[in-house]
Amino acid sequence: PIFLLAALLTIVLVWRKRSLQTALETSVRQASNPATYNFTLPLQALGLTLLLALPGPMLLLVLGWQMHAHDEATEFSRGISMGLLALSYRYYLLRTVRLLMLPKGLAAGFFHWHKSTLSLLSREARLFIVTFLPAVFVTQFTFWATFSAGGNHVLGRLSFIASLIILACTIYRVLHPKTGVWQHYLREHARQLTARLYPLFFLLIVSLPLVMSGLVLAGYVYAVGALLRGLVNSVWMALGLAVCHQLIERWLIQSSRQLALQKTLSLRAQAKSKQVPELQTSDKESGPTEEPAEDLIELSAESRKLLNTLATLAFCFGLWGVWGEMLPALRILNAFTLWGYTAQVNGQATTVPVTLADAGLAILIGIVTLAATRHFPSLLKIVLLQHLDMPPGSRYTATTLSRYLIGGVGLSAIASILGFSWSKIQWLVAALGVGIGFGLQEIVANFISGIIILFERPIRVGDVVTIGTTDGVVTRIRIRATTIRDFDRKELLVPNKEFISGRLLNWSLSDPIVRLLLPVGIAYGSDVQKAMALMKQAAADNALVLENPQPAVTFDSFGDNALLLTLRCFIGNVDDRVPARSALHQVIDQQFREAEISMAFPQRDVHLDTIRPLDIRLVQDQDPPANEH
Repeated sequence: PIFLLAALLTIVLVWRKRSLQTALETSVRQASNPATYNFTLPLQALGLTLLLALPGPMLLLVLGWQMHAHDEATEFSRGISMGLLALSYRYYLLRTVRLLMLPKGLAAGFFHWHKSTLSLLSREARLFIVTFLPAVFVTQFTFWATFSAGGNHVLGRLSFIASLIILACTIYRVLHPKTGVWQHYLREHARQLTARLYPLFFLLIVSLPLVMSGLVLAGYVYAVGALLRGLVNSVWMALGLAVCHQLIERWLIQSSRQLALQKTLSLRAQAKSKQVPELQTSDKESGPTEEPAEDLIELSAESRKLLNTLATLAFCFGLWGVWGEMLPALRILNAFTLWGYTAQVNGQATTVPVTLADAGLAILIGIVTLAATRHFPSLLKIVLLQHLDMPPGSRYTATTLSRYLIGGVGLSAIASILGFSWSKIQWLVAALGVGIGFGLQEIVANFISGIIILFERPIRVGDVVTIGTTDGVVTRIRIRATTIRDFDRKELLVPNKEFISGRLLNWSLSDPIVRLLLPVGIAYGSDVQKAMALMKQAAADNALVLENPQPAVTFDSFGDNALLLTLRCFIGNVDDRVPARSALHQVIDQQFREAEISMAFPQRDVHLDTIRPLDIRLVQDQDPPANEH
């Protein structure tokens, strides 16, 4: 029944092959377009690829399994079954590689690999199927059949050597420095160390199957089989990591493109709704500029660095998993004890050794922690930008706290591995407490103030604040100090303690709406009612001025030289203060000129004392210079 079910499923997959390929191409096409991209689309395409590669290998797998598990199976039939089992999963992986390299498949349409790379891998996968797989089948069958004397049969050794030679030829063509899959990378990075050492690596990896062939002739069949299995599994593991790396990298790229597209459309919609004059836009550039919410290019680059670091670590762990059983010599690291510590095990005090392997694990965790604290916040920002409508200040708080959390967890893990407990370091903490009490209290106070700022959020990245005599935009909140960039593009570093213990004016803490006050003085004798109406009309016609609360004009007082009027209006963003003020001043000046309303200016009367005659004298120098004639 199992074989019949597999045969039926194979028939259905073959019958639906055309529709599955169409769905695959559609998913790849939609995934490559930022406007229609969704993270599930490439996963759907990958699933369809794996499904299309299933029919033939599934039949071989089920047939080999049924033959091996049959009650009347002989050593001959078990040899056939082992050959089919070894053939099935390798055949499945190679078919998957070929389907990935289709002209409209994932590698071409979504990963955007070079055409030369795609054609090379597709051709080599096809040749590998028709050459390497039959040799593997014959080798497995021969070493399991009862008529062969264990693993010493000539046919088995010859087929084993043939498979190794085929593997060497394939590696030579795939990894060749000038015609292989890395040719573009080596050409673009010719001066890097990896590119210079690549020929040596290429020579070693190609010669490895040939050395294995010599070992097979020498009689080390089982050892070579284990080495070959580890080598092939390493290749498949690397290919799987490459596919996962490309899926995540393209997700980062497409997410950045989507965010950039959304930002562009939002700016266009705002510009279209406001219909701000071109003159106001030019004035805005000279005023307090809005701090950009996020640098998408920088975020994507930082996220790629984190992805590359994690991929490298995953590859190292994968190699350890593949070759760990074959390299027992590495376990000798557990035999070197560096120091020991006392711990409670099952209620009893036990001395736990810290070995060289523990130190290596601590170093590895330290590297991962350092990479994560540097690059993970950028990845988190992209996720928050894409899925949550959070302001920049909230995203900054979340990413900063995540950096602290990752660093704390990493340090705790390292301390636990190396045996550092509170009882061991409490004397160090006490000594640090004394030092803090004398000279580090300011640093600690600023650090604690920074934590309070992140939680209480009296200021956020992007807020316009006034501290002392400086007005500016908050650009960074660090452990010790906060950076404020004023409107002259100068950066002021303010200790975090100043924001907690001192006075702070935050223009956009809970409400970004601010009021503008525009005092205007007109000459005595001018039409006050007309001037007030013109000022109110100028505010009503300005796109940056809010309709609610309504603008208001008041007659404040009789000044020394002018009648003092004041326009009070509200704008929606503190960053629009300068452009709105400049535009209103221009319109009011133009309307007053057209209405012949004079702007007042200071006047002074000079009084001369005329009670007695003015003493006016003309004095000539009695000793002219020698050079005058």
